[in-house]
Amino acid sequence: MNALRGIFHSTTAKFNSDLAKEMGDFILKITKVIVGGVGFGAMLQVWGINVTALIASLGLGGLAFALAAKDTASNLFGSFALLADKSIRIGEWIKVGGVEGTVEDIGMRTTKIRSFQKSLITIPNQIVSNSPIENFSRRGIRRIKMRIGIT
Repeated sequence: MNALRGIFHSTTAKFNSDLAKEMGDFILKITKVIVGGVGFGAMLQVWGINVTALIASLGLGGLAFALAAKDTASNLFGSFALLADKSIRIGEWIKVGGVEGTVEDIGMRTTKIRSFQKSLITIPNQIVSNSPIENFSRRGIRRIKMRIGIT
């Protein structure tokens, strides 16, 4: 699937050139999950396990699964909101909920921010999309206030 990375980036660049890298990586991750699921189902079918009955039983347990995965679903929709709003991009200097640093990755579940102390901070997308984001990279002008003491 990584060999198709360029195709995903060029396709998403036709729709929105600003977010081509982020959207291409996001679609690539979703495609990997789908291909992995189909491959796992094919493997179970070869081993003699009835995959059709397994998928039908997932329909019955869908409500329990949805309740268990509500945080994951909210993180997924949070990542869609972040990419659609274009509020942050990879490489930008942001501050979200007391965490300040540069954005390294916007994933399906989390956003990774590299702090200025070089530590990697992982924040769920639900929190990022529901918190105020201060984006320092999109400032037109920077004001620097220095106090120089002369002895």
